[in-house]
Amino acid sequence: MAIAEDEKEYQQLWKAYRSHTKKNVLWLFGEFIQKGARNLDDLRPLVDTESDHPDLLDQMKQLCIYTDCFTNAKWSSPDEVEVRDLAPYLVKMAQILGKPGVVTAEEVELWRKHLLPVKQDSMKTQKQAVAAWYHEMKLLGLTEASPEEVEKFLGPYSAPKQA
Repeated sequence: MAIAEDEKEYQQLWKAYRSHTKKNVLWLFGEFIQKGARNLDDLRPLVDTESDHPDLLDQMKQLCIYTDCFTNAKWSSPDEVEVRDLAPYLVKMAQILGKPGVVTAEEVELWRKHLLPVKQDSMKTQKQAVAAWYHEMKLLGLTEASPEEVEKFLGPYSAPKQA
């Protein structure tokens, strides 16, 4: 929402923010990490708009809460849904992803400053903008992440030379 260019775009992004299905994109984060994902490129499938994994979680949540009637009068009931193995994972992801943190207005303004001009550009250019955002955050004492951690997370992109 910080890089919305007008009220219409902001409203669309707000609607997406309020959507449970849109919020479900990171539920497989732990699985990706477990399988070796360590940088932004490794994690990109989580936000692929063509993926159905957010809908799968939403369907499972629906099955765990409500009764329903499907094709051929097949009824479902929450007590028939086996989530014993999945529940601890989902709780752990909620704990990790829901960690409280304060994002200051200054951080958001810096994000807007660096990312708005490149929001339609290539991933490489956007990664460079994120690196520049991080560099300015570091100069202002707004992050504790090391340059090496950020470079590693962003993955290949031709880092701008720092003075």
